[in-house]
Amino acid sequence: MARPTGRRPAIRRDLWQGVHGAGICRGHVRLDFSRAEWSACEAACARLGITPFAFTTAVLNVVLWQYSGQTDVVIGAPFANRDWRGAPDILGMLVNTIVLRQHIDGAQTLDAHAKATQAVVDGAYAHQELPFGTLVEALNPERMNGQNPLFNVLLGFHDAPIPVADVDGFSWRKDETVISNTSKFDLDCLVVNRDSHFTHDDRVSFLWEYRSDIYERREIEDFVASFRKLFVAFCADGSAPLGSVSVLTPAQNARMAQWETGPTPAAGHPFEQVDFATALAQRLAGFGERIALKSGGDSLSYRDLDVQTSALAAHLADRIAPNAKIAVLAPRSVAQITAMVAVMKLRATIICLDPDLPDARLAEILRDCAPALLITSGTDRRVDTRCETVSLDGLALSDAALPDRPASRDHLAYVTYTSGSTGRPKGVMVDAKGLADECLHLMDLLALDETATTLSLSYVGFDAYHGEIWPSLLAGATIVLVSDAERDTLPTLAQIMTHHGVTAAVFPTGLFEQAFAAGLAWPPSLRVLAVGGDRLGPIEVPAGFPARFFNLYGPTETTIDATSFEIPADLRSPPPIGRPKLAATARVMDGDRPCPPGGPGELLIGGTGVARGYLNLPEETERAFVTLADGNRYYRTGDLVRWQADGQLSFLGRIDDEISLRGYRIAPAEITTALQSNAQVAQAAVAVHAGALFAYVTRAAPTTADSPSDAKLSRLLKNGLKRSLPAYMRPNAVIILARMPLTDQGKVDTRALPSPVAAPAERVAPRTETETRLLGMWRDLLPVSDIGVTQDFFSVGGHSLLAMRLIAEIQTAFGIVLQITDFFEAGTVEGLADRIDLIASATSGPTDGFAAEGEF
Repeated sequence: MARPTGRRPAIRRDLWQGVHGAGICRGHVRLDFSRAEWSACEAACARLGITPFAFTTAVLNVVLWQYSGQTDVVIGAPFANRDWRGAPDILGMLVNTIVLRQHIDGAQTLDAHAKATQAVVDGAYAHQELPFGTLVEALNPERMNGQNPLFNVLLGFHDAPIPVADVDGFSWRKDETVISNTSKFDLDCLVVNRDSHFTHDDRVSFLWEYRSDIYERREIEDFVASFRKLFVAFCADGSAPLGSVSVLTPAQNARMAQWETGPTPAAGHPFEQVDFATALAQRLAGFGERIALKSGGDSLSYRDLDVQTSALAAHLADRIAPNAKIAVLAPRSVAQITAMVAVMKLRATIICLDPDLPDARLAEILRDCAPALLITSGTDRRVDTRCETVSLDGLALSDAALPDRPASRDHLAYVTYTSGSTGRPKGVMVDAKGLADECLHLMDLLALDETATTLSLSYVGFDAYHGEIWPSLLAGATIVLVSDAERDTLPTLAQIMTHHGVTAAVFPTGLFEQAFAAGLAWPPSLRVLAVGGDRLGPIEVPAGFPARFFNLYGPTETTIDATSFEIPADLRSPPPIGRPKLAATARVMDGDRPCPPGGPGELLIGGTGVARGYLNLPEETERAFVTLADGNRYYRTGDLVRWQADGQLSFLGRIDDEISLRGYRIAPAEITTALQSNAQVAQAAVAVHAGALFAYVTRAAPTTADSPSDAKLSRLLKNGLKRSLPAYMRPNAVIILARMPLTDQGKVDTRALPSPVAAPAERVAPRTETETRLLGMWRDLLPVSDIGVTQDFFSVGGHSLLAMRLIAEIQTAFGIVLQITDFFEAGTVEGLADRIDLIASATSGPTDGFAAEGEF
């Protein structure tokens, strides 16, 4: 709300947009203090040796701090500008404006803060003769249309006495808190505390005017209520540290308590009397000939799935103890799901591994989890592991009853490996109880029952894959398994959804945005579509869209989802992430203090879905999972959010250095660790530019005649990452720097890392009609318009999802279907144009096939 020089912080960090003018609609809220309350303020001021103006400014700054999350607070204040000789006798408007800038120290007491505020005020008043316009001209801060420079909050005091003679037989009062429609600030407060002759009912009035295009009335009412609470409390006792003081009122606490708590499971749910494994076995046995799984032209009924999984469980029972970790190395397939269900029936712990993982990463995961058994299918990978391996390919099983094992309240359902801030992957341990409540949440949200048909298209190593499988099986729905190639070819994906009559689907955010941009033909059978994995931008739902539409949010550590929001068809702004899911709680915190409505803070998630912790990483677990004053355990997400006035959570960004890119959470430390394992690298850093991931390194030794060139070293490092990192974590390019930019503290300044997108290399103009048309498509799609035909697609901000969209546009424009591998083999306008011309000359129709490989 208050703004220091050169930047624009505010209560509403996410709403500094649009063009503002003097005719903007405004609102106001009036606050009155009784004479007794104001007298308490005057007594506190006398005790501290400060003025009521400094006291009010001190209170306002603390409230601004808690509502904005900013420690550098700047406000403006008008003053009479009549301190020089003869000024009181001059007729006219001499008012000038001073700027009050103060740093908020949470360890400082309220009293000390108030005295510091008085010193700031005194310092500003000592230079009050400097015209505000001259100050602005000298500082030359960043300008924004319709916004005031230096600050956007104004505090004005009308406290100078005005002598007025009484008139016999005439009673009158003057009200200076007149509503104005021409306020030039986002929020301004006028305080009238002249003698009682000029107040109504012997009160001191505060008039708050605000811009209603930025703030809702409820937000300002909350802010003013917080101001009143702190003002009164400050008058009584100023000994508390600022960091321990909450501006939340009882009414706000009660309202936020309702927002923070998700619903509870309804009576009669599948897990009411039994544990997850028992409920799963009971449900599978009850759906009979209903089709459970479809993959290509094959299908498997629930009866057959139940029989096969029980037989496999019986076959493995003597080798799998409850809570034993069982790795399943297989692609998305019927056999892979069969293995998962069998392991779950035995109340063991599933670890899904994708066969496409690099050797080094796969070996590291297996060393870390030390599985009791490795189950494989559909892969010829040779894995160096000390445990027994069982292949499902060609395995003959005889029908057998499910082994009888006692129910367990301590069942660890699965471990999912994510990018780790320690420089290596970390395993998130999820309990069966949390998975059960997540299934109930998704069954309700996606309207899953025996008539439903769902998709499975997630990467099998991610927690979202569990969200596709278990809720659908528990509901008796049919799951259509989509191959990577089918998923990444949007027309094929649309055909699959229509052919199978898909009723519910959850899309990764990046895939969904590409599908919407490409105008995917959604099937009329679709009832519910959800999207999750990354921040969702503004979406204009097309007319006639057949389904309910949800935005999902949830880190792996909270069991797939944590919050959800149903997106209305008329929403044109980025949707919020919603409210907590079933059996979950959400707290927005600034350290140990709850943030007020609208105030940015870290999102903490509690409830049954909170993971047990990280496997073999007790210190990481202790840092990420905390117990608050309410006695409940929470996961610190590292995400910056705020409560909207309607009780929905709005996502603002990341607090730490973790990167969220196209639905993937990426810890830069894991990439930099992999780069620095090369003896030729001294330092490494990672940054995102124009939606693409780039790595930066410096050499470990000065270059010599035998040293590889920058280009060769870059290629060597990039190829080396293929052996240790999955595709989504590999940078688009590795850039060699002479030295890393550093902050004053000596740390790598990631904001100063050069953008290869902002300064492209040599630009060559198109020379053929195909190059001209193709270059136009690139310019429309990529974040950089100044592109030449010889520049690499990925070096100018391209990634696989954008390549998919280009493939669709090329098919429409040229009647040619390219493969995504073309972007890696001939990833320039020149190279792709040659391929298009070659295919067009060799065939009269489009080619078939799509290879879903490459780097993101």
